[in-house]
Amino acid sequence: MATVHAKHGSSTARRDINCQHVHVAMEGKPVSNVSSEAAERGNVLHDVMEAIIFNDVCFDEATQDLTPDDVFAVELAVNATNTELNYYDVDEFVCEQFMGMPGRDDVGGTPDLIGVSSTRLTVVNIDYKFGRVPVDYWDQHLFGFMTWRHSPEYGEMTRFAEDFVAIIVQPAVSSRAVTKVFSAEDVDDFEKRYLKAIAKPSATGFVGDWCKYCPAARYCEAKRHQVAGFLDYDPKDQQDLAAAMTQISAIKDHITAIEAAVFSDLEAGRPVPGWKLVAKQARSFWIDPEQAQHFLRYSKKITKDMYITESLRSPSQVKTATRKLGVDLSPFISTASSGTTFAPESDKREAITPKGSVPAALDAIMQGKKSA
Repeated sequence: MATVHAKHGSSTARRDINCQHVHVAMEGKPVSNVSSEAAERGNVLHDVMEAIIFNDVCFDEATQDLTPDDVFAVELAVNATNTELNYYDVDEFVCEQFMGMPGRDDVGGTPDLIGVSSTRLTVVNIDYKFGRVPVDYWDQHLFGFMTWRHSPEYGEMTRFAEDFVAIIVQPAVSSRAVTKVFSAEDVDDFEKRYLKAIAKPSATGFVGDWCKYCPAARYCEAKRHQVAGFLDYDPKDQQDLAAAMTQISAIKDHITAIEAAVFSDLEAGRPVPGWKLVAKQARSFWIDPEQAQHFLRYSKKITKDMYITESLRSPSQVKTATRKLGVDLSPFISTASSGTTFAPESDKREAITPKGSVPAALDAIMQGKKSA
């Protein structure tokens, strides 16, 4: 994975083109270097994909240290990648290679995979997402196309390109890639809008889904106004309730950002009034598990059930571990919902009528009878 980072990069392209306040708000402020478990997992899986796709490392060797679920995710991602590369006849590509803009050391990014078709006037840009929240924006791909076209090494290859194919591979959402085709004019338009956006950072912030992971969230006045507005919603009012639900995700992200900033400040020795850094709850572990098991096994007063438990792994874990064996486990597995939850109306699942509720038509009839 590339380690070069520019002030304006591919991972922040969506934020850069929608809100430049971060560069004003962060001026003179400490940067919180907080990494999450999900981010670390994503980095590892990106490295594994690069090893398999670009460096031809054997699949089993590249995935030997991964969990069964992550091995399955990588397998889906590799299959989807190969399907797209074959479909577009891409045989010349690079992975995780930094590409900048000539004359600008502040603009540059690192596409997961970008290359050209050998039979079409087409550029393909594949981006790997290993999270569970579906991604449906394409700024990162357009940024990659922009820098690729200006690359001294690869720019000549795309001079006559007509189609720029953006591809999202997200195993947790679908085994198939999601694609969107852009024209050369689309890339030109993005470049103009992008360079104009970063030319003059905004004195005020603009709230949107690009706020997630923004280091300036804790200093952003627009974000504070959003949180204050959220608190004004009346949960007893149906319209307010619906409006509040549309902001739940953003508010949760902001809370996470604030908690991460507090932790980062305390770790860096910057005091946060009312809070302190403490050790997590102590956990016991075996110094030498084999030696401990040997001692327990040959202790006369200790029985096996006191130190060893055996339980059946979950159906999903067993199916993942045995998927290549062709074993049919369906007679032993039952699938049932664990209950109900709420979802936006755009969700594909069918709405459920709660038990004991009165259908709208019947309710209207009953109300009419009561008024009569």
